[in-house]
Amino acid sequence: MSRPVKFLYEPVSVFNDYRLDGTFCDAVIKVEDVEFKVHRIIMCKCSQYFMALFNRCSNTDKTVFDIPGLSSNIMRLIIEFAYTGSVSVTAENVQELLMAADQFCVMDVVRTCCNFLEGQLCEENCIGIFRFTDTGFFPELQSKAFRYILDHFEEVASHEEFLDLPLQQLVDILARNDLNVRKESVVYEAVLRWIDHKPEERKEHVAVLLSKVRLALTSMEYMTINVMTNEMVNKNLECLSIIRHSLGAISRFRNNRPTIAHFYNPLARPRLPNAILLAIGGWSGGNPTNAIEAYDVRADHWLNVTNHSERPRAYHGTAVLNGNVYCIGGFDRAQHFNSVRRFNLNTRTWHDAASMSERRCYVSVTVLGENIYALGGFDGHTRLNTAERYSPENNQWSPITPMQEQRSDASSATLHNRVYICGGFNGSECLQTAEYFVPDANQWTMISPMSSPRSGIGIAAYENHVYAVGWRLRRHQPPAQRRGLQPDDQQLAGRSDDVDSAQQLWHRGARRSALCCRGLQRLHHLLQRGELRRSRVDGGFRHGHLPQRRELLRGVRAPQHQRLRGPPRGSGVIKPGWRLGRTSMNSPGLKT
Repeated sequence: MSRPVKFLYEPVSVFNDYRLDGTFCDAVIKVEDVEFKVHRIIMCKCSQYFMALFNRCSNTDKTVFDIPGLSSNIMRLIIEFAYTGSVSVTAENVQELLMAADQFCVMDVVRTCCNFLEGQLCEENCIGIFRFTDTGFFPELQSKAFRYILDHFEEVASHEEFLDLPLQQLVDILARNDLNVRKESVVYEAVLRWIDHKPEERKEHVAVLLSKVRLALTSMEYMTINVMTNEMVNKNLECLSIIRHSLGAISRFRNNRPTIAHFYNPLARPRLPNAILLAIGGWSGGNPTNAIEAYDVRADHWLNVTNHSERPRAYHGTAVLNGNVYCIGGFDRAQHFNSVRRFNLNTRTWHDAASMSERRCYVSVTVLGENIYALGGFDGHTRLNTAERYSPENNQWSPITPMQEQRSDASSATLHNRVYICGGFNGSECLQTAEYFVPDANQWTMISPMSSPRSGIGIAAYENHVYAVGWRLRRHQPPAQRRGLQPDDQQLAGRSDDVDSAQQLWHRGARRSALCCRGLQRLHHLLQRGELRRSRVDGGFRHGHLPQRRELLRGVRAPQHQRLRGPPRGSGVIKPGWRLGRTSMNSPGLKT
């Protein structure tokens, strides 16, 4: 049960008592032979529909108003909301309640039902929810359901709802540049599966659908074995023309490096990634750098997107929130920064954000809710135990309670509305301690120490555990004295621990060879998607496929009650709350 939320009007409980007693009631709403005594003024304040209904009959003695096409249980919920300002939304009533709230223009209930359905989106029901939005005006829910289909197309295409998609909606999905598939063969096979569900009705649409499959992104072998041998495709002249143009494009790709002109061909245009990994600044060639590279996980390709007007920055913190990437603190060999730079992913422009109250390099940065936390670090003289919190809405940093330990080169993550920070360096030794911060209490609490002291650690939160991976044993001079940390100044170790958030106990994991934080941050995302495979590339992880097991909602789940609350904040291309990692094994300060 969520917290009750107050709206622009304040329902007074005494009026609800009067309603239940029938005192001072001046109208009756009748649904399915069930009569509800109400006060007109209360219902009018809640809904323009009732204001119009009562005004239309204001010159008559009519007091009973029949409302057809609605269940009495749903009408009861609407009336209770008008008097109490809260409503219980469950998987069983959400669809009918949303339709009724839309009919009566009770927009607070509409938003709450939409938020509830957004929280229930999964591969099995996202198409059903998307199609349901056609029955009313729910643009945000429709957009999020459609976005979910695009982002999870491979999984969605394997479920039954996919087979019931209308032709035009399927065409719209397949034509999208941002359809998230690792191989274009997935799209081709989804088309065949959709047609095979009702072959007599749908085979006539094969050419329309095949034209949306970017066959030139497959291989010559795949075309020969899987496409050209398909009887339905072979018998269609338009399909044969598509195949001929696709084979020509594949042949040109083999013989020549692709140019921009190639991508004007709709059969050969690569699809856009639904998420990217950014490596920002760090240490390169013995000096801090301003280099920025973007990694397309699906294409396994790095692209240089450096903005040369940005100053070099190493040992800084990075965070992603509401479609912006924040670079926080750091060091450029000459000075330690308290400055913050914000990169807008939509406009691809850099802007200044409010500076921190203290200079911090080796700072640990994480995101919780709508705030960014900057914890500890090194100001050029002292290892810090201070911490501060940034609100993008106010563009302002505010201090929070200091940590119980001085920590630089630590790492942090968030779990269950807590900020965890582990390890680090206090100026004389590496730390094996860990603690967490509770924002509501503004208090830090120590938890059981890790099995080993760790500086340069990487941590991530996943399924009630905080995982600590790797550490660095290094010469502990401050950056100003070292004149640049070199790879041979450090040793990387690979043991991993994880802490159970409920029992606050650490468990030792297997050794890994110099697993870098870049791989660790992707690990969190891949674990959620059920895709994980070890790779030799910089000790990280790349896409594989493991069977997924999820609790899925198809229309209903065990009843979940939810009180009204505001709509969730939007998100950008990079998922909100992802924290880009810190140290690469080859580039000591590389931000990833």
